[in-house]
Amino acid sequence: SGALNYPAEQFQKWTAEANRKGYGVRVHCIGDYAVHMMLDACEQSNQRNDNEQIRNSIEHIEVIDPQDIPRFQKLGVIPSMQPLHLPLDRFDKRYRVGRERSRYEWAMKSILQTGAILAAGTDYPVADYDPIPNIYMAVTRKGIDGIQYGMESLTEKLSVSEILKAYTYGGAYVNHMENCLGTLEEGKYADITAIDKDLLHIDPEEILNADVVMTIVNGTIVYEV
Repeated sequence: SGALNYPAEQFQKWTAEANRKGYGVRVHCIGDYAVHMMLDACEQSNQRNDNEQIRNSIEHIEVIDPQDIPRFQKLGVIPSMQPLHLPLDRFDKRYRVGRERSRYEWAMKSILQTGAILAAGTDYPVADYDPIPNIYMAVTRKGIDGIQYGMESLTEKLSVSEILKAYTYGGAYVNHMENCLGTLEEGKYADITAIDKDLLHIDPEEILNADVVMTIVNGTIVYEV
C-alpha cells in the first residue's frame, strides 16, 4: 500500500492552512491510498474554508480507487497527469497491485468523464516536456517503441481533442491563467504553436512524426522552420 511522507493529519493541516491564506496546493500522489488521503484533505479544507476560488490539484494519480474518481469534480480538485509515465512504468503496476487494480492506472478518461478539468504537462526530468510524444501516448497508451502498455486500462485512452485541451486550457486553468492563456481568443496572449500535421485527423500512429514549424510567444515569432 506504500507509505506517506508525512502523516495524513499533517497534509490535512497544511492544505487547510494554505487554502485559508488563498493558496492552492499541489501534492504528488502515486498510489490509490495517497490519492484518497489527499482528496480527504481537500474535502476537509472545503468544509472549513471558502474555497470557491481555490484550485487544489493532485499530481500523477498513477492508480486510483474507482470510488474516488467522481470526487475530483465534486471537490473542485484538478487531476494533473503526465501520459509519458505509463510507458516509463513498463508494466510496474501490474506486478505491484495486480491486474484488477491496474484497470484504474492513469485513469484519465474516467476522471475526465465526470466533468473534472484535466491538466496535462511535464514532469521533467522524469517525464520529458515535449508534448507531441505525450499526446501520442495519451491517445494510444503506447511507448514510442510501439509497445502497448496499460493492457488492463485501454479504455482510458483519450481522444486527440481531449488531450490537446488538457495541455492547453487545462494547464492554464490549474494556474489561474485561463483568462489569458489556453485558448485562442481575442484579448489573450498570442501563444501559439504551429505543427506540420493536423493531429485531429491523421492516424494516431503518425502523431510521433509531427514537427513544430513555428512558435509564437505573446504575438512574436520566436521559432520558425
